[in-house]
Amino acid sequence: MKPHIGLVFRICAIIIFASTIYAKCSATHDISYRWKTRHVEIAYRDCVGTPIPPSYGFWALMQNLAHQKRLFESYMRSPAGSSIGNKLDVKISVFGFRGKPPGMVLKGKNVKAVIKPPFTDPRVMHALLEMSAGNSLELSGELSDYHTRRAKHALAAFPDDGFPVFSPSGSRLAFQSWRGDIVDVLIASPDGSQPIRIGGTAATKSVRSLAGTHSVLGLPVWSPDERMIAYIADGKVVVGDLTRRTVRLITDCKNAITKVLWSPNGKMIAAIVSGADDDIYYMSDVLLLNPHTAKAVSLKNKLPVFKFGFFLTNLSWQPTSRVLAVVVGLEGVVFGASLSPEKMGNSNVYFVDAFSQNTRSIRLPGLYVDDGWSNDGKTWAVVVRARDKYMLLCISKENLRIKTIATSAKEMCILGIKDGYIFYLDGEKPMLANLSQGKAKPLGNVRVENIQLMPGIYGGYIGTSEDYTTENEEGEKIILIEDGSSQHYLLGASDSKVIEKEWGKVIITAPGTFPKGWLSRFSKENDLIHLDWSPKAKAFAASASQHGGLIEMLTAKPGGVPINISRKLDSQAVRIFKVEQKDRSKSP
Repeated sequence: MKPHIGLVFRICAIIIFASTIYAKCSATHDISYRWKTRHVEIAYRDCVGTPIPPSYGFWALMQNLAHQKRLFESYMRSPAGSSIGNKLDVKISVFGFRGKPPGMVLKGKNVKAVIKPPFTDPRVMHALLEMSAGNSLELSGELSDYHTRRAKHALAAFPDDGFPVFSPSGSRLAFQSWRGDIVDVLIASPDGSQPIRIGGTAATKSVRSLAGTHSVLGLPVWSPDERMIAYIADGKVVVGDLTRRTVRLITDCKNAITKVLWSPNGKMIAAIVSGADDDIYYMSDVLLLNPHTAKAVSLKNKLPVFKFGFFLTNLSWQPTSRVLAVVVGLEGVVFGASLSPEKMGNSNVYFVDAFSQNTRSIRLPGLYVDDGWSNDGKTWAVVVRARDKYMLLCISKENLRIKTIATSAKEMCILGIKDGYIFYLDGEKPMLANLSQGKAKPLGNVRVENIQLMPGIYGGYIGTSEDYTTENEEGEKIILIEDGSSQHYLLGASDSKVIEKEWGKVIITAPGTFPKGWLSRFSKENDLIHLDWSPKAKAFAASASQHGGLIEMLTAKPGGVPINISRKLDSQAVRIFKVEQKDRSKSP
């Protein structure tokens, strides 16, 4: 009888699981977000089925609405906008709410505009121009050629540039830009000269036609040798070749790509594939991509945990580019009851040989927080969270033995591993530990400063949902560390370095590089929402959104006066990359 009872239980579990999935996929969800700036208040509300946040498409939509929020705010500050009144109320429904059709309603002092989809920048600008002239309108059909030209001419005065990323040498910047009615990736010199549009324009087969998109999500990522740049457009990986001046798609997955990471030798790109409904939190696969031939190798069969569901996933390359560490946090969307409660709440790390795809794995006693490799690639360190404590662990790549280095009630952040020592932050306290002995001690003569930037890419939304809870958007976090230790443990032979983290970045410099408190004042005075630091150029590139207005890019030396390079871009001729549609059979 026992086998039959077990069979009954399994059938019941399958029925319950299928019912749950059907209910999730067939349900509708109330979602509302709000933005408020000096002259504008936006209310976005929709009633949607799946996908619900945090899908790729949803956050691409939020990013575009945040851009239009900045456009509204800057227009209302202009002489033309002042005729609309002191405040613009905007109500948006992209999918339709409770039986009402999709629409955008703009209300000024004595004027009103109703816009039917699509909510493109020219249609929005046309409505604003008519409202400034004292005209109310309902826009449902296509704009005439005349009104399109007029709207695009007006948009030229409202460029929205943002989120610059220095190339490894510091000689170039890559950034997102809403110039010419399309969000795209541009490259320019740090002074704003020699701009190049990677995706082209809509009229010359841009990323929009190349990838079928009007959304670029996330920051562009430079190859280590600066010859190529990769970014994600409409969930697909786009690679620009700066030597050949071409741009091409290298993925065409069913699910969206959510993150790309170049190998240190620049020969491969590791990419994370989203789960069902393009969920950007819980993943379903990892790809190894050849940026030259677009050849893709799926690691799903080498990562057996993905047979059980979709999970939080993080990637980290060994400095030699031979091994990719794939960390899968065992919390997420689980298929049925395949994983025991004991396994849930932990993480698996898979060390994947990038050439043979041979894989070794080990279970970590907690959920992933942070990680890092030693310079020689022999040791991998990880911070995990288990209940109310954090643990710093080191794992030998050869025998996969776990060694506990430290535990703390505060979150820990790995700064580096070198010559048998690991350097990390315990809360805000810099620490040094001997890997062989496992003894940790505070690192003296090191100053730490925390800087919190303004909310950025999604406009600082305040959001709620019927079944999805999200905290209000927070800005990037910057940790500035001055290494005055006797042996310069953190800096080594260099005098500056930057460590990228999921929440922002750690900047490590020699004492005296920055005037005390200058970076914090600089970020507040300019309403910074993004910041990058070039150790080679000894300079900052930043995105400033004054009082929630359009983003302008600034560059500055520590303690110096910032230069507005967005204004210089306005007067520059922009070159365009050629779209490459066919794969090349051989790598260069």
